[in-house]
Amino acid sequence: MSAQPEYLYYRELFSIFKAYTTPKLMKVLDSQGIKYFTDAKGKPFTTRVAIEGALGSENIVPSTAPESPVDSAASFS
Repeated sequence: MSAQPEYLYYRELFSIFKAYTTPKLMKVLDSQGIKYFTDAKGKPFTTRVAIEGALGSENIVPSTAPESPVDSAASFS
């Protein structure tokens, strides 16, 4: 069974990139080299993997998965 990609929709992307209009958000995504799709209304969405891949190993998008005890201990030091 293959893992399904986690999609981030435009409302989440607005808060991540601090771009609160669709045209501005699309310009930011284009300038960062992030591949995205648009829905029927022209609103962009993309995968978490595409964002992390384009921006390097920065963890700008918190994961919805629970952290392991090792990860949470490392983040407080």
